[in-house]
Amino acid sequence: MTTAEPNAHAGLAAEMWISLQALVASHAAMHSIARPKDALSIAVNTQGVTVKGAHGTLRWTAPDASGAGEIEIDGPGTSAGNRERGRYEFTEDGFLRLDHAVEALELEAVVEQQLQKLQGQKVQG
Repeated sequence: MTTAEPNAHAGLAAEMWISLQALVASHAAMHSIARPKDALSIAVNTQGVTVKGAHGTLRWTAPDASGAGEIEIDGPGTSAGNRERGRYEFTEDGFLRLDHAVEALELEAVVEQQLQKLQGQKVQG
């Protein structure tokens, strides 16, 4: 974890977006192997990444020029109304910050946390 850093510039945000897409795909595959009855499917396009499972849907929109995008999750691991929606920002230090939180996290930690929510698992941290 780290304290608030400035947002990543457009070029770095584009590279981090590619890394985030790859992490989402690989972690979705690992979750599907570990829990076959809760297998996840993933769709990637220019607008974003969507992961669907028996328990809900996770959507990441591609970042804008400021390095920020939106994340939305519908499912049992979410709060009231079974829907959470917010923004994320890539930082210039290579981290990801959700909803302007003071602390930014490594990409992999955020991906894992969101996929656990999608599968209705208890999220730590």
